[in-house]
Amino acid sequence: MVYHVYRLVVLSVLILLTFSGCSKERVEASQAELLTSIDEKALDRSVSPCADFYQFSCGNWIKRTQLPPGYSRWTRFNELADSNLMTLKGILEGFASLPDSDVSGKQLGDFYGSCMDDTSLRGSELTLNSALSDISAIETRELLLASLASLHHSGMSVFFEMNSTIDENDSSRYIGLMDRAGMGLPDRSYYFPDSESGRKLLESYRSTMIRLMTLSGVPKDEAASSAQNVVALETKLAEKAMELAERRDPTRIYHLMSLSDLKSLVPEISWATYGAQLGLKGNSPVNVREPDFLKRVGEVLRDAELETLKDYMKWHLILDSAPYLSSAFEVAHFEFFGKALQGSKEQLPRWKRCVNTTSVALGEALGAHFVKLKFGDDAKAGMKALLGHLRDAVNDNFTAVDWMDEATREQARLKLASLGEKVGHPSQFLDYSSVKVSRESYLANIRSSKAFEMNRALKKVGQPVDLGEWEMTPQTVNAYFHPNRNEIVFPAAILQHPFYSVKAPIASSYGGIGMVIGHEITHAFDDEGRHYDAAGNLRNWWSDAATTKFKDRAQCVVDQYGSYTVADGVPINGQLTLGENIADLGGVKLSFAAFKKALSESPGEPAVFGLSPEQQFFVSFAQIWCSKQTPELEKLRAKTDPHSPAKYRVQGVVINLPEFSEVFECRKGAPMNPEKKCSVW
Repeated sequence: MVYHVYRLVVLSVLILLTFSGCSKERVEASQAELLTSIDEKALDRSVSPCADFYQFSCGNWIKRTQLPPGYSRWTRFNELADSNLMTLKGILEGFASLPDSDVSGKQLGDFYGSCMDDTSLRGSELTLNSALSDISAIETRELLLASLASLHHSGMSVFFEMNSTIDENDSSRYIGLMDRAGMGLPDRSYYFPDSESGRKLLESYRSTMIRLMTLSGVPKDEAASSAQNVVALETKLAEKAMELAERRDPTRIYHLMSLSDLKSLVPEISWATYGAQLGLKGNSPVNVREPDFLKRVGEVLRDAELETLKDYMKWHLILDSAPYLSSAFEVAHFEFFGKALQGSKEQLPRWKRCVNTTSVALGEALGAHFVKLKFGDDAKAGMKALLGHLRDAVNDNFTAVDWMDEATREQARLKLASLGEKVGHPSQFLDYSSVKVSRESYLANIRSSKAFEMNRALKKVGQPVDLGEWEMTPQTVNAYFHPNRNEIVFPAAILQHPFYSVKAPIASSYGGIGMVIGHEITHAFDDEGRHYDAAGNLRNWWSDAATTKFKDRAQCVVDQYGSYTVADGVPINGQLTLGENIADLGGVKLSFAAFKKALSESPGEPAVFGLSPEQQFFVSFAQIWCSKQTPELEKLRAKTDPHSPAKYRVQGVVINLPEFSEVFECRKGAPMNPEKKCSVW
């Protein structure tokens, strides 16, 4: 997972383990119960942990695991996600078969039912054809520009994206957000290939465009010409898109303007008309993340042929709609975006896709039912205990860090003290009653849900921030830190068996959930998070000396991870992954410190599988990241994902921790105990 429009910092589909403070229960638990958190069969004991700790921890898991159909990546915790899908499927099928359920239940049942019903998919094509006809009927550039707001309102991000966000300089209010969008490929680099495989991917994208346009009723010759023009237009946009690593500096993507100010930036668009259509006023504050990109949008709108602009808008309408249409569209879309880009062999079963889409469209409505079945007070209590233990460890570490001056140290402590935390689910779930849902057109339901979210987002502009709002649904298997809210959040879905057990050894609890909590807290002080103060405002609270020393230590991490490669020798971007790598390093170090303190207060922890409690901690951490994925996805993620590959989220951490080498008695100079080590926190 990556930063979305709210710029969340997430731990890429984590599974969190919770902890009970009852030592007596743990000691009396059966061996089987105690070992639920460590997969002994995953261990490859033919490899020394000092030579390759990832292979030692996950080698046999990797050897025995095959990618299930429909997946380009599989991890130990995908099993939990699949279990959640089964739970959500049961909820949705129940509502789909009960026509007399309440408003929320009927919406959920009808949305899921429209996805599963072939008749509804034919209705979806009628919905698409109507929208394409509207674009075809546009006769002037002015009318085309006037249609932008309508497309954005329905969730279509053509040319640029419109949304809302928390003001970087005033975290008490929401403002508008304009960001780059409208490029069909995952990253700007795909438009400028420097290898034969890259050129083939770009050509495959153009061919997919032709195929989907043809399915939409465009004659093949005309589709080929249109596709050529659209790729050229997207390439012009990509020329002015910032590199992902550059966007990691929040000061570079904050440019506050009023909607009226945009007239001088992009005079081609009537911003008064655009704003009125979306319910925004001329004085509405907006953060334009990439002004140069928006300027290029204006140039394209001014210079491109009207028919090319219409072809571009039609293409993005088709591209956005294809996954919700009949089999021919779905297959054509999957063969490029699933198979060519990610290496997936086949699509997920339809019911899984339908559950996932319903979960996105009506997220908290479905989440409310999920929570009733899957979330209890024991998980919340365990999390509260561990959160307290990790906060103490972070505070202790601030004292131990010798490169910070006292003034900066005190500001760091203030930010930690102000750090909010949310566990489980919102206290009040969203009301989706205004979303129009029927079984006649799946695509119309998608559009209705996106319009609901857009209306909800834009109504926030200029309003005070809702402190109770969540940026993830309870059924999401993940966790995040939000820089503007200065809070860490753990949805209910990740607080479950087999990754949650009140009888698990504390080593497993700290190696799992403890590391995750430490990771999320560390994000508040990584290369991005450190720019925000205790209130969540973009403010430099660091001394010049502390800043210099932080950057020196961060550069060590950039260089280390930048030396790693994935399939075909594609390098990891050490700058892009810096924040997640710092958080991984800090998360494990801090959780181990908290674990050692807990261990001293709760003696008698047993050795299991010949592993001491300290060794169990590190194995529990490593086995979270047991992973298998296609070479195609490895290369895609190396270019676009701020998270390092799973192997290096383990290896890259332990080689920097003297504690690891001490626990496993690794000699100096061993692969997992090199002379040079990086340390930020």
